[in-house]
Amino acid sequence: SWHMAFAGDYPISHYEVLNNGIRIGEVKHKPQTQKKKPFVYVVEDRDLSALEVTTVDEAGNRASAKFV
Repeated sequence: SWHMAFAGDYPISHYEVLNNGIRIGEVKHKPQTQKKKPFVYVVEDRDLSALEVTTVDEAGNRASAKFV
């Protein structure tokens, strides 16, 4: 799970979930109205140390963060 990213010049479109650099899923962005309701993507049988979430905006710009 993670909390909403902050937009830059363009609105956020979606989040990509990667494992070892390979895209394994996508979560559409919608405004997070409560901190107790983060974005969630269920991962089964993966190396959790290799997970990464990439925020993608409407212009295609990307910003990634690794889970630690």
